[in-house]
Amino acid sequence: TGRSQAVGRWRESLVLGLGAALGVPVGVAALVAVDTRLVRAAIATFLILFGAYKLSRDDARSTQEYDLLRTVLPCGIASGVLGGVLSAPGPPAVILSRIAKWDSVTTRIMLFRFFLPVQILATVGFWRAGLITSLVLNQALHALPAVALAILAGTYVNRRINTEDFDSLIAVLLVTLGLLSFLSLAR
Repeated sequence: TGRSQAVGRWRESLVLGLGAALGVPVGVAALVAVDTRLVRAAIATFLILFGAYKLSRDDARSTQEYDLLRTVLPCGIASGVLGGVLSAPGPPAVILSRIAKWDSVTTRIMLFRFFLPVQILATVGFWRAGLITSLVLNQALHALPAVALAILAGTYVNRRINTEDFDSLIAVLLVTLGLLSFLSLAR
């Protein structure tokens, strides 16, 4: 089952986490030095292209072989950089789940296992860079109810959707996230 597949993937989790630990400081440094609109535009473009690519392909649903150092580590580093620069480590990790062809349960468990440590590393990086203010803390606290509802809704949908529909939903969400990123640049 997906749960037992995810439990057995500790090496991937550790390599992904190591990559993120290497990437977060780079992302935080970039947050301070680089125009984040350029980063968001690049990420938005990539998400739209990758999501559209996945929607246009009918991939066979077999486990794909992939290399920890050539695939998982770069995804971890990219997630760390995005976690540091935009507090959004998800896209590379979600893309890894599609490359690895994890089922929905494995994907959910692996992402839960990954996101909390990355967000903690990013938060520490933000704090060290002096980026956490009372306004930021207030906004984060106000967002918590929406986050909790999103987790509940995601869990509900995840448990009721078959693998093929899950793959399509992830691709649509990647395209949507890319489009929303572009819209946020207009503000």
